[in-house]
Parts: sequence; structure tokens; C-alpha cells
Amino acid sequence: ARYIHSSLTFICFVKITHLILISQSENIRQTGTIPKEMSKLFNLRYIAMEDGNIEGGIPENFGELSSLVILDLDAQNLAGALPESIFSITTLTTLDLNENEFTGTLSSAIGNLSELTFLQMDNNRFTGSIPDVFQNMSSLGKLFVGAAIIVDVYLLFGCVREA
Repeated sequence: ARYIHSSLTFICFVKITHLILISQSENIRQTGTIPKEMSKLFNLRYIAMEDGNIEGGIPENFGELSSLVILDLDAQNLAGALPESIFSITTLTTLDLNENEFTGTLSSAIGNLSELTFLQMDNNRFTGSIPDVFQNMSSLGKLFVGAAIIVDVYLLFGCVREA
């Protein structure tokens, strides 16, 4: 397959106040890092960038993206610990950080994501145990936590979804 390689440049985005979607085509592989200026896109609702070569970590100020609904950074080259601020984006319904190099433990602050319906964090380098806050996340339907492990949260914790 042929791919177009493109470098992430978000400096110009800070003047685009109504941008709601950042998406990457199948044929474009982004490179570079996620700039902290991206957090100035207050109306941003969707980040869908899979299968690229974005490096570095998620900026600490990412929690300022308070309208974000979908954060999909699957199959990048992201590394380091997840910033605590990401767990303050209470509008998130989808968080897909699969196939990166994230390290550290998964914070129990993830329980703040009360609207989350889909969480995929497998194929990283997390250590420690799965926080027990997932049993209180009534919207969460599927949890991908380890290579080839798909867990139905309601079976894992014995939760019953109310109709």
C-alpha cells in the first residue's frame, strides 16, 4: 500500500475556533508530536488518528478539550504516562489508545469518565492492576485491557445494566 506521510502542524489551528473534527485518512500517516497548542481547540469533539507515527506523549493540558467525545490515537508511537488531565474530559464516550507505548499504572481517575462506552488500552506497557472503578462506570460496555483480551465489563464485575 502507498501512504502519504505528513507532519503534524497545529500552530494554525489555534485560530480556527469552530473546528470539531481532526481525522486522518487511511492513506496519510502522520508524524511528529501532539502540540500542546491543540488544547486551544475548545470546540473539538473528535480526534480520529489511527495507524500513524505520532511520537512523544499526550500533552498534560489535553484536559482542556472539554467538548471531546472521541479520542482515537490507535497504533501510533505515543509513549510515557497518561496525563491525569485526560481523565477530566467527562464528555468522552470513546477512548482508544491501543497499540502505543504508554507506561505506568492506570489511574483510578479514569472513573471520572462517566460517559465512556468504549475503552481500548491494550497493547501498551501499563503495569499494575485494573482499577476497580470500572464497576461503577454504568455506560462502559466494552473494555479492552490486554493483548487479545476483550472483557465485557458487566461480566467482569457482575454489574447489571439498567434499562
